[in-house]
Amino acid sequence: MLRLGWMLAVIGGVMFIPWMTDVTAAGVLQFSHSDIYLPEAGRIVRVPQDSNVTEITPLFELTSPELDHDLKLVQERYRELSRAQASLGFDERLRSQAMVVQSELRTQNQRLRGLMDKRAQLTITAPFDGHVVDLAPDINIGDWLPKGLKIATVVDHQSRTVAAYFREEDLARIEIGMEGNFYPENPEYGVRQVRIREIDLVGTTELNQVYLASLFGGDIAVRESETGVLSTVKSYYQIKLDLLDDESVSQVVSGTVVING
Repeated sequence: MLRLGWMLAVIGGVMFIPWMTDVTAAGVLQFSHSDIYLPEAGRIVRVPQDSNVTEITPLFELTSPELDHDLKLVQERYRELSRAQASLGFDERLRSQAMVVQSELRTQNQRLRGLMDKRAQLTITAPFDGHVVDLAPDINIGDWLPKGLKIATVVDHQSRTVAAYFREEDLARIEIGMEGNFYPENPEYGVRQVRIREIDLVGTTELNQVYLASLFGGDIAVRESETGVLSTVKSYYQIKLDLLDDESVSQVVSGTVVING
């Protein structure tokens, strides 16, 4: 009887060992980065003068004769309609004609705004403070470049975050502000302390972190569609965590997040 009681006590103790209350999830340690794509086709007239950039600094600038031509035509038509509207005045006999002119004025105004927005996009600015890397090779002033071309990447090694994917059944055990550790797959990078900053309210079945996908050696089981989209077998919730140290991050590192329960 005493032996049975001792065994039950041991089992009970094991059940309440602190590590068994921890919550684990696959995660990626990464830095802020933004790929720069050309919004329109055009001729390049500006390229970055320095790899170090600050937010809103102009990086690239394009000119588009086709866009300028379209903009000129719309502006001329808008001015014509404005003069026509003014000449019609408030004469009730011309009311139906005035309504037609007013309707076309609204249409041309919308076109004008759209074209001006496109022209503004021809000046591409830095999304945040950082460094320009992966500059497209052989790009020179005067070159004609196609729409959608990836021309560079801006990175900020000081802006560090961990993105982790937790199972739905684990959500009740975590909350914003809880702390834990990030254990990289390569121990040379060292364990990093983390704190939960953000918890997605909606689950996802699409995995954006290829480093965590089972097809590439990761821990999250996925299926790849014909279009290359990675869909998780189960639903996961993405969690964002802040690092609690000041060390910079020079590359993406996959690993495991353990939240202290």
